[in-house]
Amino acid sequence: MQTSVTPSGFETADPATAPDEPEQAGDAGGRPRPDAAAPPGADAAAVPPGGADAAAAAILENVPLIMRSIRGRMREGRPAGMSVAQFRTLLYLRRHPGSGLSEIADHLGTSVPAASELVSRLVRQDLVVRETDPVERRRIRLTLSATGTSELDQAQWAAMAWLRMLVQDLDPERQRAIADALADLRRLILAADAPAEDEIAARADIPG
Repeated sequence: MQTSVTPSGFETADPATAPDEPEQAGDAGGRPRPDAAAPPGADAAAVPPGGADAAAAAILENVPLIMRSIRGRMREGRPAGMSVAQFRTLLYLRRHPGSGLSEIADHLGTSVPAASELVSRLVRQDLVVRETDPVERRRIRLTLSATGTSELDQAQWAAMAWLRMLVQDLDPERQRAIADALADLRRLILAADAPAEDEIAARADIPG
């Protein structure tokens, strides 16, 4: 899950591009591993009321719902007339400034000519800045303009205001418990993903 810095300074995932459902643990052929936990609700007796299994089941059951809701609120907060594809492009460029057309096309699952047309509209709307790569002259570099950054901040503030409204009735201890639990989960996921990212970087340094 990709992250970005919110207007409040917290680093969070960009929910507009988050997957709807988690993938089931399985082998290379997509078959569930024998040690993979049963999906939440499949057998309540198999999941104890506490411990790691209960925590994992709660994450799998609730995070997709939460992310769908946040993603919907952010999309509702996008500027009038902006398509979802354009909004996703702005979110992607905030995470990956300097990307080219091929990266945008891959992210949207479309062709490079279609991505080029979409980006051209964003440039005309002063939401994206298009520059020629100083090293590779045939390649363009895309970054958010000040206007594009402001538009994304407004959309994210709308989602944050909605979340604030949801949790404001909880007592301070419960509010802090939510924040602490999410911080712990983020730390664990980043730590688990770090070895894989290091391995990818190491392979990239090996001459072909």
